[in-house]
Amino acid sequence: MGFGRNTRTPYDVQRDNGGRFDFLRVANRYEEVKPITGKKRGHLDIRPLGERNRSQERIVKVSDNEYYVTYDAYRWSEINKSRLHSRAITYCLNDGMETLTVHTPRTIWSQSDPHGLYPRGFSCNSVFYFYDFNLPYGFEMVNHSTCKYVSLNGQYYTIEKGDISFTRKQGTKDWMPLVVRREVIHTLDRELTKEWRAKTKPFLDYLKVMVDMVEPKYCGAWESPLKLVSKDKGIKVADVFKQVDDNTPEHWFTLAENYKFKIKVSTYDHFMKETGGGYDTKYTHVFHKERLSRYVHGDLYKIVKPLKAVEVPLGQLCKDRYKSWFA
Repeated sequence: MGFGRNTRTPYDVQRDNGGRFDFLRVANRYEEVKPITGKKRGHLDIRPLGERNRSQERIVKVSDNEYYVTYDAYRWSEINKSRLHSRAITYCLNDGMETLTVHTPRTIWSQSDPHGLYPRGFSCNSVFYFYDFNLPYGFEMVNHSTCKYVSLNGQYYTIEKGDISFTRKQGTKDWMPLVVRREVIHTLDRELTKEWRAKTKPFLDYLKVMVDMVEPKYCGAWESPLKLVSKDKGIKVADVFKQVDDNTPEHWFTLAENYKFKIKVSTYDHFMKETGGGYDTKYTHVFHKERLSRYVHGDLYKIVKPLKAVEVPLGQLCKDRYKSWFA
């Protein structure tokens, strides 16, 4: 698998290996596949879903009424018993009713949250297409502006917020949603943002003067100066902008250094040396003070989240522009 001439894309691999399984098809495929043999893994009853050299993608039998497929049952992990694999899709049959459960990827490698949801797993093309080509006919995986959905009969159900399931009577074609999850999109609450902007005004006035006097101080490419100062000084974010008896808090000076670095834009030019030959580089730094309020308010909003939630009708696609604030 790979990219380029005479290679296959993840889409091609999963298309060739996928089974478009329902309960009957996955049970039959399990019986047809010869288990992998060997001293170390022969006892594990490994039934590759497609190519035998991709044994991390396999069918697992739980009982006569339950099977599931997985994409991350890697050989090294099983031999060393370092971690478990996760379920991708489960197929069940009970009293003539067939149930399909689509699982959100889990953080099985994380020590802090070993079974937490990890929807970013779908960002891997192999994982996304593994789901797509092993869902029953009529289902489809959909990528809508990086948001992942399972599509059925023109309806879209998010798979990022937890497992979802569908059911049907065995022998029929029509699947029905059994457990699906609602979504909300967030918008800025103008009343709350107005209150917070008023609280930041004294600090911004101070900042616009001090950035001309202080040296820029790097605080991390993706770090928020407000969050760092709040953590280091043990100050609540709501109190970061407060003055004591009209005196400027000490931590404002640190913030001025950090935000001066944030508004810095560097350019460089190559020029020929006057002596010795060759070229040298001249760096020019420009500080855009007009960006200060945007950076401060942006960092503040990510922390206090002055948002209101609007529920989206079930089955509709949506994109929450503030989704990353809750990650």
